[in-house]
Amino acid sequence: MTNWPVQPFTIRRTCSPLDFGAAGDNETDDTVAVQSAINSCSTIVFDSGKRFLIGDVMLNHSNLHLRFEANASAILLPSGGGLLAWCSGCIYENVSVVGAGGRSSVIDGQGWRWWSTPGIAHKPKLLVLHNVRSACVRGMLFRDSPTFHLLMRGDRMSIVDCRVEAGLDNCDGYATQPNTDAFHTHGTNIYLANLFVHNGDDGFPVEAGGASGYGEDTRNVLVENCHAECGSNAGIIMLGSGNASVRDVVYRNTTANRTNQGGGVKISEPYESVHGRATNITWVGLTVVAPRAAAVYVNVFEENADPGEPYGCVMPNASVLRNDTHWMTVQGAVFRDVRVRELGATALGGCFNCAPGTPCALRLEQVALPESAAFVCHNEGAGLSQFCGRRL
Repeated sequence: MTNWPVQPFTIRRTCSPLDFGAAGDNETDDTVAVQSAINSCSTIVFDSGKRFLIGDVMLNHSNLHLRFEANASAILLPSGGGLLAWCSGCIYENVSVVGAGGRSSVIDGQGWRWWSTPGIAHKPKLLVLHNVRSACVRGMLFRDSPTFHLLMRGDRMSIVDCRVEAGLDNCDGYATQPNTDAFHTHGTNIYLANLFVHNGDDGFPVEAGGASGYGEDTRNVLVENCHAECGSNAGIIMLGSGNASVRDVVYRNTTANRTNQGGGVKISEPYESVHGRATNITWVGLTVVAPRAAAVYVNVFEENADPGEPYGCVMPNASVLRNDTHWMTVQGAVFRDVRVRELGATALGGCFNCAPGTPCALRLEQVALPESAAFVCHNEGAGLSQFCGRRL
């Protein structure tokens, strides 16, 4: 991506969707007016007190800044596709979406219309910024997305002082708000800070760059001072298809409350096509409260428990292991200053399922666990003997 051309946009103009006929009354379809404002201006102001109903909106140029005043909202129509920036073979540079902070500037997906329908491909995301450079999202509330709330791919990206609220009236997680990832990133030089998440899936996932055609390793990522509750996890490294890798990532001072897991690495099926690599990954200052599955883990994607298996902490089947002993590489991963409280009777302290051909290089340092904490471990490598000896 670093060699792709920048898509230029030289107009310097501030406008509002109201200038192009939007009503902002939470009844009128304002999609055309919002799109016209984006096509014509570099800074688009969503006015205080207005509720703009939108369908498919393309963020289609560089030097684009969406400004949400206090008490301004963009709300997806039932057929809406969300706000999408996707430059094919090129880069949108200098892009921002900025609100007034707290819970006053909102993009609302009305995801409850979608969550009971199986599948993900046909469901919209609230905000997608693909192939961007120097992109910032700040001070926004993302509410009830049909699937991912914010997906960013690119270089020099930041998400700061934002909230995700999906199914805020319950803590049912994936069962009632499936695939509602909060802040999903892949790329280079990424910063996430001061984020709050209540959702049904991953909180702050960092994904391998090549998993979606990015073509570069995901690297140089800092996630700090973030809280996730009720979903799948607080901080997760995701390894997908191909040989894509994630390296040089730090999760610092993160909290997971009533999530499936606290933090770790997960890998997608089919294992024989993955061969993902996670290198130099650190979780420091991780607090995990009442996890449903495991406080920390390196595991395959089967997160739901099979009968007789503790919360899906399972290895690939025997035929896969015979044919491919290198389906995942995790090297230089450290869990440091981890505090685990209220570990349920069926939850694990840790789940480490590593490839037999490339055992994981993992360390747990300064970990405070309940005495009852048990571990399931396969091919975990050296350095975990004191924990992996605490078997079920």
